[in-house]
Amino acid sequence: MSDTVKNVSDILIELEKQLKADTRTAGMKIVRMGQVNTDASKANTGWVGLYADGIDYGPHTLGMGFSNWDFELHFKLVVQAVDRANSANAHVRLEKHIKDVLDVILSDVTLNSLVDKLDRLTIDYATDETDKSTLHYEGALLSLQFTGRTN
Repeated sequence: MSDTVKNVSDILIELEKQLKADTRTAGMKIVRMGQVNTDASKANTGWVGLYADGIDYGPHTLGMGFSNWDFELHFKLVVQAVDRANSANAHVRLEKHIKDVLDVILSDVTLNSLVDKLDRLTIDYATDETDKSTLHYEGALLSLQFTGRTN
């Protein structure tokens, strides 16, 4: 990596490309930087939203000039699942979608050498109670932190 400043969009596009190409996640609706899905019917086969959440830079080695930085890149992924029968089934589907998404990410933690590694992962769960009459809607927010060096 020889960039002085990372192009976050390029990295997010690579993550999108990997998720869309992999058989484990190819059937899911994958959206980059779009609105978060609020329509439960659009999550029938799984829905994943990819969002840039920020990048932090710090000097790698003092005295090495302005082209040698460490970075922490933060992404948020929204994963959603639905089930017609009940919330418990929707949660089972959600966990499968989360596992599939993470399996793809963990198969290339450098995102085609655009980052050095996946450094941190957090999963927060949410339940949407708005459409219980026809669909049970479950979601999770995956917070990913990738690290690397600019030069």
